[in-house]
Amino acid sequence: MLGRIKITETSEQDNQEKEEEIEKTLDVAGDQLVLNWQYKDVKKKLTYDIKKCIGCSLCKLVCPVDAIELGPIPEIAQNILDDSNPKLFIDHDKCCYCMLCVVVCPTDAFHENIEPEGQIVMDEFPTIEKF
Repeated sequence: MLGRIKITETSEQDNQEKEEEIEKTLDVAGDQLVLNWQYKDVKKKLTYDIKKCIGCSLCKLVCPVDAIELGPIPEIAQNILDDSNPKLFIDHDKCCYCMLCVVVCPTDAFHENIEPEGQIVMDEFPTIEKF
């Protein structure tokens, strides 16, 4: 399954508009949904493991673009869904790959992978010293 959206980027130097493509794909690998995002040389991968998800809805609450919907709530609450049924659904066309779902998931059902290798990795948030 392939979803594509186009964004328009304006260059400040020559004030000409250029069209760039963001490519989004969705793959299923066993019990995992793999969402891929690519813009220029940057690639992001979001993996959702169906078996690890408990349906707590924290990811839905933090999603800034409402890309996550819960499955059947009564069945989730009673824990009667089998492992082959997802407890939530991700709209990969809406997903902005902010990775907030990865941060809040208590069961590590979400994982992220961001390329290229030249990205800046910080151990802590930068601080601003008073002057």
